[in-house]
Amino acid sequence: MTKEEALRLAKIDASKIIHDEKEEYDDCVVFGTYNDEQIDMYDNGDNFVIGLGIGRKMYRVYKDSGKVEEFKIIVA
Repeated sequence: MTKEEALRLAKIDASKIIHDEKEEYDDCVVFGTYNDEQIDMYDNGDNFVIGLGIGRKMYRVYKDSGKVEEFKIIVA
């Protein structure tokens, strides 16, 4: 599965991402702005994790099944 396919499964339009390539390295495969919110995406081997916005809406997309899990990071 490509990062573009994972974004599509998470219902994120990859064509609307404004990339900041200098921040994209190692396991961070996407970093930039999407609909005026920060977006970052990491390749964790068997899945991609996508973080979106200040409220940190998070998606985990499994490469083998295409299953998408939505979760939030709670900061105390």
